[in-house]
Amino acid sequence: MLGILRRRVHCQQRTVQRRNSTIKSLSEALAECRHRNILSETAEQSLLNSFSPIAKEIMLNEIRNLHTAKHGRRYSDNIKAFSLTVFYYSPRAYTFLRSLFCLPSVSSIRDYNSSVDSSPGFSHPVLSYLEKKGGEKTM
Repeated sequence: MLGILRRRVHCQQRTVQRRNSTIKSLSEALAECRHRNILSETAEQSLLNSFSPIAKEIMLNEIRNLHTAKHGRRYSDNIKAFSLTVFYYSPRAYTFLRSLFCLPSVSSIRDYNSSVDSSPGFSHPVLSYLEKKGGEKTM
């Protein structure tokens, strides 16, 4: 039993190492292309725009938190909301995603959830946003 767990841990460690080295090499390649003027600003933007908004946010989060200590990582509100949504649907799936990506801890998600107004009923910020969007379409 102990041998099986050690193999699983070792396998997960290798997976994380491969992921980190891939991110590091891609980041370095992108920086090198920018430095040598091989990749123009428009090409870099088109490369980043080829991702969906949440995928782009996750990739930028990975690059930003790659060399940061575990307790020094900072996350955008979009990453926190994404993490909260995934954790709400399946804590086990969130644990799996957390092993692949730099995502907030469960306690951070709970803290974020307590700061977000999630009372039942209509949300006033959502209603004001919909009014604003509705007013823009009629103009």
